[in-house]
Amino acid sequence: MPFLITLADENLKFSCEENQTVLDAALEKGISISYGCRNGLCGSCMGELQRGEIIYPEGQPGGISEAETSQGMALFCKAVPLGEVEALHLDVGDQLVPVPEVPREQGLVDLLALLAELALEEVAERVVAI
Repeated sequence: MPFLITLADENLKFSCEENQTVLDAALEKGISISYGCRNGLCGSCMGELQRGEIIYPEGQPGGISEAETSQGMALFCKAVPLGEVEALHLDVGDQLVPVPEVPREQGLVDLLALLAELALEEVAERVVAI
């Protein structure tokens, strides 16, 4: 049964499936919530949990402190709602954007390929300099 997610300061509402993160649900609906790493480390998706309960199925993310959690903050890239949730202070884009369906594994493969390419370019530059 889907849960209603409300972004109060943006007057936006969308549904989130059980075991789905708030960020994934928003992106699935074309709502561009700010995010960076999607691993709970960068803090780009941090917002205030105004009402409702969330859990972090993989444990407390490293990008949020116990103090921030106790102040009602949450990282919505890893937050899975346990019911209806109302959030504040999430950086939402000016418009709804289409989000292409890309399997998470493919995104990681693409990122690793890019990093390997950049590393090879740096090595090649150093070899030429020697």
